[in-house]
Amino acid sequence: MRSSTRSSTSSFPAAWTSTTSSSISLRSRHEARHRHVRGPGAPRQGDRRPARLAARGARAAAGAPQQTRADRAGSCRSSRGRRRSRRLRRLRHARRARRPHAARGRALLRPLRPGRGAHPDERRARHLLPDRFPRARLRPHCRAPARSRPSSGAAGRVLSQLHARRLARAGADTAAASRRGARRAEARPAAGSARDGRKRSGASARTTHRNPGGDVLVNEMPRYEILDEAAMQELERGWRRIVSELGIEFLHEESLDYLRGAGQQVEGQLVKFDPDWILEQVAKAPSEFDLQARNPERTVHIGGKHMVFAAVYGCPFVRDGLERRDATYKDFENFVKLSQSFPQLDSPGGTICEPNDKPLDSRHLDMVYALLTLSDKPFMGSVTSGPNAVDTIAMANMVFGHDSLEQTPAIISLINVNSPLRYDDRMLGALVEYAKANQATVITPFLLMGAMSPVSVAATLAQQVAEGLAGIALAQTIRPGCPVVFGSFLSNTDMQSGSPSFGTPESAVGLLCTGQIARRFGLPFRAGGGLTSSQAVDAQAGYESMMSMWPTFLAGTNFVLHSAGWLESALVSCYEKFIVDVEMLRMLYEVFKPLEINEETLAYSAHQEVGQGGHFLGAVHTLERFRECFYRPLLSSTENYERWARNGGRDAAMRASEISKKTLEEYEEPPMEADLKDELKSYVDRRRKELGD
Repeated sequence: MRSSTRSSTSSFPAAWTSTTSSSISLRSRHEARHRHVRGPGAPRQGDRRPARLAARGARAAAGAPQQTRADRAGSCRSSRGRRRSRRLRRLRHARRARRPHAARGRALLRPLRPGRGAHPDERRARHLLPDRFPRARLRPHCRAPARSRPSSGAAGRVLSQLHARRLARAGADTAAASRRGARRAEARPAAGSARDGRKRSGASARTTHRNPGGDVLVNEMPRYEILDEAAMQELERGWRRIVSELGIEFLHEESLDYLRGAGQQVEGQLVKFDPDWILEQVAKAPSEFDLQARNPERTVHIGGKHMVFAAVYGCPFVRDGLERRDATYKDFENFVKLSQSFPQLDSPGGTICEPNDKPLDSRHLDMVYALLTLSDKPFMGSVTSGPNAVDTIAMANMVFGHDSLEQTPAIISLINVNSPLRYDDRMLGALVEYAKANQATVITPFLLMGAMSPVSVAATLAQQVAEGLAGIALAQTIRPGCPVVFGSFLSNTDMQSGSPSFGTPESAVGLLCTGQIARRFGLPFRAGGGLTSSQAVDAQAGYESMMSMWPTFLAGTNFVLHSAGWLESALVSCYEKFIVDVEMLRMLYEVFKPLEINEETLAYSAHQEVGQGGHFLGAVHTLERFRECFYRPLLSSTENYERWARNGGRDAAMRASEISKKTLEEYEEPPMEADLKDELKSYVDRRRKELGD
């Protein structure tokens, strides 16, 4: 039977133009299914089957290849699929016209051209975060089909109000930006004219230069203090006994002359102090001061609730990817450029890494030149000797002018105590020169518990106060009122290996206590940073750095050195770690910025709009704020696994390396007058010849 049927269907055209048994059977079955609609024997309305059969017969007569049963079945399924798609489109348009305005508002977030083959989670993310995907962009308003777009009603009113608000806000922002630009143009001096002594005040200078946040971080959080009054009295007794009974060595004759002239007991190089005299001198130091920058808008305020962040300091090696090598001058320049590029850093610092390819005796000239030309933020001066400090001051005079430098410091420098209980001649030489010039110094006991101080936190705190206050008293003896910062570098030694440990619980406790002690003496203080003992940019580097940075914020530290780039216990300046630390700073800024609670942030209108059991994705309050309502990471990956794997499966260190390289490619050198740059270069060349390099 099957073979005879195939034979009859292949004998065109007569078999299909006449009513063969097979065609009668097909039509009978088809009409039987629709008899209740058309009536018995009634032809199907608009039936095109006879025409199709005639066309097939004509093709067969011309010798064209014929469709098999499987081909016809596939074509039929395709046709049914197209009809079904058309029905679904019509149904969606009809539903869109009836759906609530909250759901309809989501069309504002729909990308015009979503990525092909995207994972469903990714497609949903594109709707919510269009900035994260280059091909997704906001539609100006909802463009529903003309036959279904409502001209009135709740949905139309909400969308019209939203569009009007956006236009009004855009106009207001544009006008405000124009006013700000005009004010800045009037107030901003020409590039490099800070040398004429002009600068904006500290408050106004901090209104525009940081993003996010807009200005130098002001930490309004309550300070975390763990010492009661009885503990503070015990520490007072401890440091007084150290300075008066044990004394502190000063390996610098000029410093000894100042202290001897002030009536302190000098025995050779050992000085025993009157504790009350120390407190009298410390009281002369300012509790807050401005640190001016080449760009007046970068001027920072040190003290009070302000937190100023500087990059890593003093590392002899550099890590770039998997390579660990001696640092070079090119690396130094790169880290200055990175510090200039990220607004989270208020200063590039000083010796970000040691440029080992430069001569030892003159490399300080190259570093100061790079700090002054490649960045317009405040910088740290050279402290390896008194003459090096003089060179730093001379170059700063060229940029800022002598009178301006006398009035407001432009240099801040790190003076480390050679603990226990000793100041060496190199640091004291720099301290004396900077104090004479009214430049700021950060006087810091270098304490690793178990090596440079006893193993107990209490004994280490007493030693820290004794060493720090003695140096501050000397600075105030040299020039009363010169700016100083009470410094702390406090951690512990690994008792199994003898190596230093960072990001430890003991260092966190010591940091919190240091903040409380500094506030008691009315001094700004330095502590903390992104410290770690890890040899690589790994989980250890992350949790130890956060263990160091979190108490830094809780204590309200005023000057934070080593904020970005520290690795391997200060032996390595690392490009990838620099970016990781910047991400950490950005997150902590968001945590410690004041929380606004008002009528707008309470968003009662959003609750009214959504009601019970709904969602807020399409609410007007969400649509007006979704771009900036949450923290958006610089480094962290939020991709689903499939997309992350397609993009190379890069971990945080690999992404950080890419960001650092891209940042360096996009770096723009801040403007400086050509004659000023030539003057600095000539000074560097002349002094290098004088030093024999």
